[in-house]
Amino acid sequence: MSRPFLLNHNMALSGHASDLDLVSILRAINGNSGNSVIAEGLCVQLGLTAPPVGPANIFDFDPADIDYHTTNRDYTHVVLILQDHINAAFNTVDWSPLVRALGQLTLPLVVVSLGCNGPVGATPEEVVSGLSPQLIAFVRFLGVRAVSIGTRGLVTARVLRLLGVENHAVVGCPSYFLHGAGRRVNEVPADAEGPVLAGGLFANAEDRDVHFMLQSELGLIETLAGSRITHLAKISELRARYPGYLRTLLQAGLAGRLEFFVNPAAWRRRILDLKPAVSVGTRVHGAIQALNSGVPAFVTAGDLRAREMCELFGIPRAHIGGTQGKSVADLRRMASTDVLNAVYDDRYARFVAWLTEAGLGPVGGSGVGGISHWEWVKIRSKPLDDRVDGLLRHLEG
Repeated sequence: MSRPFLLNHNMALSGHASDLDLVSILRAINGNSGNSVIAEGLCVQLGLTAPPVGPANIFDFDPADIDYHTTNRDYTHVVLILQDHINAAFNTVDWSPLVRALGQLTLPLVVVSLGCNGPVGATPEEVVSGLSPQLIAFVRFLGVRAVSIGTRGLVTARVLRLLGVENHAVVGCPSYFLHGAGRRVNEVPADAEGPVLAGGLFANAEDRDVHFMLQSELGLIETLAGSRITHLAKISELRARYPGYLRTLLQAGLAGRLEFFVNPAAWRRRILDLKPAVSVGTRVHGAIQALNSGVPAFVTAGDLRAREMCELFGIPRAHIGGTQGKSVADLRRMASTDVLNAVYDDRYARFVAWLTEAGLGPVGGSGVGGISHWEWVKIRSKPLDDRVDGLLRHLEG
């Protein structure tokens, strides 16, 4: 059985961050709890029973902290978990610490969940034209160093080919395969009751029972952890771009319907407790968490990252403005599970075959199983108070 050394697992496990230090927690997950979901799915499929060993965040580590002799002796592979890093937003990143570490790690390298991002209609050629020489050099380095690169979708695969990288496979993201083979998401009955589960940007004037799951909304997460409400003023600019969002969000906060989890399993347990009618919003990994909890979902993100993952997995996608004024029944109809259920087994088989070919087999777990006992750090949330009510009154004025 393989024993991978995980780089960039973005898990806030006890020992990786303090239970009391929000800054350390957010640093471990690289500012987004959706990142932890990726590593969780991979760990389950690899059958890992012990917490991962390796830097939690490649953007916040010292290569000198790795014991290269012990790692090269005791592990079978280096697994580098990435996100949408083929993206002009990462043009100025200094990749040299990671390159130095990978140069001293002599184990086979497997890259997981690499994607690209940009405007939703961008072509692969347009993505490449916006990349800096240093980012292109890093991607090409991965092409030389890695046994194989797993991409999130077809667009990323085409971008890699344009950059001369051929050792890749379109397998999506391991977060989607948490439950292994045969996962099905049932349609919700038309008369089902339950809140709308919102991930990211969402507003709907027809339904006040909206429950938000936060991922990277720093000001709101800090507020839940007891920091000052003034951070919320920074997002008031969203009011013009996304009508109704800020009001819906703050009303949810006042009603106790605003939550943040660093433990992906606890996040899903909360979804099960809520029994939502549907999941809607811009967060792809929020939608994946809902689907892995049996809740139909659709995504409203208008970027390339969301487009390629939704197309590969058959997750419904709609324009962000298409939810305004929709009833809950309308939203449920927009979250059809027909296509995603039809293609799931094929996508999962491809993922397992790729991991096996890369030397990480045998694979194919189901559920959280062996990792359910891992100790995750905890954020002690506090309810939003009348300062939010004051901000609401300010917005109304």
